[in-house]
Amino acid sequence: MKRQSDRRGFTALELLIAVGLMSVIFLATMTFFRTGTKMVVTATDHAYARDQAITLLDQIARDLDRLVIGDTVERLVFPNVVEPLMIEADVPKGSKFMFYAFHHREYFQAAQDMKLVGQLIEYRVQPRPGPGDQGVDLLRTDE
Repeated sequence: MKRQSDRRGFTALELLIAVGLMSVIFLATMTFFRTGTKMVVTATDHAYARDQAITLLDQIARDLDRLVIGDTVERLVFPNVVEPLMIEADVPKGSKFMFYAFHHREYFQAAQDMKLVGQLIEYRVQPRPGPGDQGVDLLRTDE
């Protein structure tokens, strides 16, 4: 029969098993944190892109609320009653559209006439500069 005082430390095998288990737990924890961090960054990027898109759509809606329609029916004159927007979809990687938005009124005293004056607004999509496919930029009247 062995005495308890003969067995005081750990064997090399026990230490090896303990170090192996600790390594597995450490790697699993680091993988969990790395995955969580990537998911937070991805969610933040998507939320930022969504906020930018909503801001752009709000600006387009405000501009379209001020849409000025021409008083001619002839389709060769822009803007006209039938086509108040000019849309070009043949541009590579996107398209553009333009219209006149209300800017101010001009009153002519002698003729007792008032005209609405519109400002040309153009929305255009252009490829982002840089190597490869970097996406596109939406420009409002070249800004």
